[in-house]
Amino acid sequence: MKFIFIFCADELLFLHFGTSSEALDHLSRFDSGLVGRRHLCSIPATTESDIAASAIVLSSKIAPGVSIGEDSLIYDSSISSGIQIGSLSIVVGVNIPGAFDGAIKDPLRFLLPDRHCIWEVPLIGCSDRVIVYCGLHDNPKTSISEDGTFCGRPCKKVLHDLSIQEADLWSSTDANEMCLWNARIFPVLPYFEMLQLASWLMGSSNQSNRPMLHLWKNAPRVSLEELHRSIDFQKMCLGSSSHQADLAAGIARACINFGLLGRNLFRLCEEILQIETSGPEICKDLLSKCPGAQVHNSKMVPSSRAYQVKVDLLRACRDEALADELEPKVWASVADETALAVRYGFRGRLISVSLLLFLKSCKSSVCLFICEFLFFCRATCRCIPGCIFFSVR
Repeated sequence: MKFIFIFCADELLFLHFGTSSEALDHLSRFDSGLVGRRHLCSIPATTESDIAASAIVLSSKIAPGVSIGEDSLIYDSSISSGIQIGSLSIVVGVNIPGAFDGAIKDPLRFLLPDRHCIWEVPLIGCSDRVIVYCGLHDNPKTSISEDGTFCGRPCKKVLHDLSIQEADLWSSTDANEMCLWNARIFPVLPYFEMLQLASWLMGSSNQSNRPMLHLWKNAPRVSLEELHRSIDFQKMCLGSSSHQADLAAGIARACINFGLLGRNLFRLCEEILQIETSGPEICKDLLSKCPGAQVHNSKMVPSSRAYQVKVDLLRACRDEALADELEPKVWASVADETALAVRYGFRGRLISVSLLLFLKSCKSSVCLFICEFLFFCRATCRCIPGCIFFSVR
């Protein structure tokens, strides 16, 4: 789900959707069965990864050899092999590469402990993204004199264990003004080194303290306060759109090449077209594969669905004239398939898959009314694998 807010300069407001902890509580509460836990994502087989059933993976690409714990949230991220995400953790906008320069041959091993958050931020004037992390229940505005925490541990203990001096983090000497919000703690370094220091600061690294402390002290560092003043929002949004478009393109290709055309190709193409440079070409490539897919799946995919997919792709390619010319074949096929079902004595009222998907994606008020009426009647849709009809009771 995307939220777009437009404000005039003198109308800027702070909009609070809840803390990270509150977000996880909302996703795992009593009605969590209504939450879609997998959406627009690429996930390996269960024998190649260990992803908890309660974990929520949205707009993300997960490589084989990844572990994700219970009730964790992964959003808008790409996670490479060898990464372990603990339980009740949040990962947002993180793109951990699968390989580094030739000097590093061993696969990356990174562990995000339970109840931690990690995300990446592009900064204005900075080519690299900064990795940011904290504990799920950390309050960045609580001072160290009031037992403020970092990564779930008291700040004073973290500084003592890692041999970090208060002067390394704060210019003020007043303990009441020292908090995570203004602590210059997050290094700006090449990606792999930032990950190493993240493990060290979170307490999940086995590396010696001295070289890590030396690397951290000599690195340029920023605080959460500085980060929020310097975020490159345009770059962040463009990166997110490109990432989601790439995932949508992969899903659409799989649907056409290997599937039964059950996806909403029009909506997937809307995501793909977010890539202004290559998006239209990807949609045209999908359209070119449509006839072959229809012939290959002719025993399983009804003609109405194959026609509807082609109409959707034509509209995505901005070929409205040809789409309008082909659309009557969708309705004709729907009529033939419905008549065939009635003839063979199917019980109840029958609506073809193509008709239902067409009605849901159509812009006309009549079609929208029909769809609303069907759902208002509390129709129970059951789709049997290999069957071309939804049974509506």
